[in-house]
Amino acid sequence: MKRKRLHKRFFWEQQLTATISETDQVRLGVRVQILEAILLVRLLDLTGAPQDQEESKAVGEALGNLAVLKQKRGIA
Repeated sequence: MKRKRLHKRFFWEQQLTATISETDQVRLGVRVQILEAILLVRLLDLTGAPQDQEESKAVGEALGNLAVLKQKRGIA
C-alpha cells in the first residue's frame, strides 16, 4: 500500500532542516540570512491563490521559527 504524504515537500524545507541543525555559530548566521532571503522572495512569488495557501502558511511558520532560533542563539 502506498503511503500518503501529509503535504508536498517545498523546495526550501531541506534548507530549513539544515539551518536548524547547524551547530557552527558562524555558519548558522549565514544559513539563517540565506534562508530568510529565500523565504521572503518565495512569499513574493506566491499569488495568494487557494493552491498557494498551504505553502504561504508554511513559509510564515518557517520565518517565525527562524526568528525564535535567532533570538535563542543570539543572531542579529
